Amino acid sequence: MKTKRTHRLLLTLLSVLNYTMIFSQIGIDTSNPQGVLHVDGAKNNAETGVPTLLQAADDVIIKSTGNVGIGTLTPSYKIEINSGVLNTSGVRLTQLTTSSTPVGNIKTGILGVDSNGNVIVSKVSDPNLVPCVQTFAFVYDDVNGNSTVLSEGNKEITLSKKMDPQNIFSGGNFSLKAGNTYRLEAAFFNSYNATTQNVSFSYEWYNETDQVSLSNQNIPRATVFQNNSNNFTGIQPYLLAFITPTKDIQVSVRFRKVEGSNQTYVLKNSYTQIQQINPCAN
Repeated sequence: MKTKRTHRLLLTLLSVLNYTMIFSQIGIDTSNPQGVLHVDGAKNNAETGVPTLLQAADDVIIKSTGNVGIGTLTPSYKIEINSGVLNTSGVRLTQLTTSSTPVGNIKTGILGVDSNGNVIVSKVSDPNLVPCVQTFAFVYDDVNGNSTVLSEGNKEITLSKKMDPQNIFSGGNFSLKAGNTYRLEAAFFNSYNATTQNVSFSYEWYNETDQVSLSNQNIPRATVFQNNSNNFTGIQPYLLAFITPTKDIQVSVRFRKVEGSNQTYVLKNSYTQIQQINPCAN
């Protein structure tokens, strides 16, 4: 009797092992598993063929590659989730919310997704780094009653007061970095009296590195013309230009005389300014 029971038990074990070797895929609530382990949550899969997207929406699967799919039967990554709802990830971290306490003063990353939905670190921040400040410089003067003469072809180097955090201004030149977009502005308050001759002159933004005037975009040049009757005092030519240099360059404001005397301008009411208008790279 004992021998018969032993034989029956052995046959049962062999049958189980044989079944396991033949049917290597396990289905829970489905007789049509599509992977090593396939759970049909709603028990709505067909007995044959590949389940539809709607039928797979409630399924969980483990493929032979080790990839796990939730809501999808064809995961191409180690974990792939299809929530079935646009702009919804289907992932919730119950104990990690916007009200959670930050984790100390450490370098942290911001998680995001790429165009395919892959989770990535989209931005890294470090509280120990100095925040990025866009380049700017404002050069002016604040002394009453002063003035200077700007000779033909020369650049303005007399304005001496500076707000220039990045030290981009020196000797009348502003240093511009390749790839950044800059707004260039300047204005000069004229003090000139000539009733015996025609006078015309202009100020312009000038590329000192390549020794060329900036292209005629926006208002890189301001021109004044006087027909020997009154004076220029109080006239303030205004220059405005935008530039995105393809290499590091230096720019300045130069005086171009067309006819008449060199130009006298009042320093106190004159200024030049550079402002980076694109976001910081970092």
